[in-house]
Amino acid sequence: MASRRDHRNVLVLATCQALGNSSRTLILATGPLIGYGLSGDKVLATLPSALLMAGSAITAYPAAQFMQRVGRRTGFSAGSFIGVGGTLLTMYALASMQFWLFAAGLFIFGTYHAFIQQYRFAAADVAPDDFKSKAISLVLAGGIVAGFIGPEVAKYSRALIAETEFLGTYAFLLFFVIASGLLVLAVDIPKPHARDAAGGGRPLPVILRQGEFVVAVLSASIGFAVMVMLMTTTPIIMTRGLDFPFSDAAFVIEWHIFAMFAPGFFTGHLINRFGVLRIVTLGNLFLAAAIATALAGQELSHFWFAMFLVGMGWNFTYTGG
Repeated sequence: MASRRDHRNVLVLATCQALGNSSRTLILATGPLIGYGLSGDKVLATLPSALLMAGSAITAYPAAQFMQRVGRRTGFSAGSFIGVGGTLLTMYALASMQFWLFAAGLFIFGTYHAFIQQYRFAAADVAPDDFKSKAISLVLAGGIVAGFIGPEVAKYSRALIAETEFLGTYAFLLFFVIASGLLVLAVDIPKPHARDAAGGGRPLPVILRQGEFVVAVLSASIGFAVMVMLMTTTPIIMTRGLDFPFSDAAFVIEWHIFAMFAPGFFTGHLINRFGVLRIVTLGNLFLAAAIATALAGQELSHFWFAMFLVGMGWNFTYTGG
């Protein structure tokens, strides 16, 4: 039976998930455009967004290990502290119009993303068995809400500081990170015992040699590669190449994020019913349909549907992996 503490933990973590993912979606909507504006060589426009993903991927394992040793609350607070540093660096880069400094700031910010990806697992750490799935779903719901918050904030704050486009937006980003770092202090998850922190599973080299592991990595990697390729270029193509207003690009990103996370409520049930390989295959079909849609035309509907499909494809390939 879920206790009052369990419900409070889920509320705190769901709110932190909403704040953390709002920061992520805000950057997804603006990062490529800022990179395009700051870079002398437009080929490098998507590099800052790529470094954001790289920073998150590189630090995902160390972040998980760190939290296993020091506990969830301390780990999340440390992640937020790093996020504040990355945000301040991006704001300085925007104010001084320095491309490489902006790229470095997003790389550092990627470390914060590595920590916030653990919110849903933290919800399941101490929840009773009959509350685990609901706890995870509620925390994921915070991510879905964030899919709309980040781009909407970006849309209305891009000219808040007239001298520098999007500087006001990144001031909101700073608020999101600080708020999540303070709020997570209210979470009540005991620090793991020493024997738990020491681990006890199979050595990593043994896991790496498994065929199932290779298939899982390929599935998730393909989903991420296609998703990132379309996601980082779409705002640039729409606003700089085809003169769509930024509000249209934000709208497309919002529904893309929704399609990425909303299936999380039922993808697991589909895998249990139809098998993981069928769901991964379906995810790849969604990715192929997204590419075909993107190539089919340049209307708003093409961009919206392509990004919605690639979000679904990412969810199925990533979850299946």
